[in-house]
Amino acid sequence: LTLKNTVMDSVLNRLKSGKLFDTNFKPYSKVFLNSVLEHFLSLEKYEECSLIRDIIEKRFNHDHESSFRHF
Repeated sequence: LTLKNTVMDSVLNRLKSGKLFDTNFKPYSKVFLNSVLEHFLSLEKYEECSLIRDIIEKRFNHDHESSFRHF
């Protein structure tokens, strides 16, 4: 297990629990979330990819009624 895998798994666990920010309370950027998505795509973990893609779409689509406007 590499450090990158450990970090990505940690981010994924935070996202699964509804935490859209790092341990310093800095919101994850779209660029960073896309890199997390690419990581899990490369591992062919499509269920995780679906979750991450949904979060990206909701978080960064400001026209969506359930977007996270408080960030």
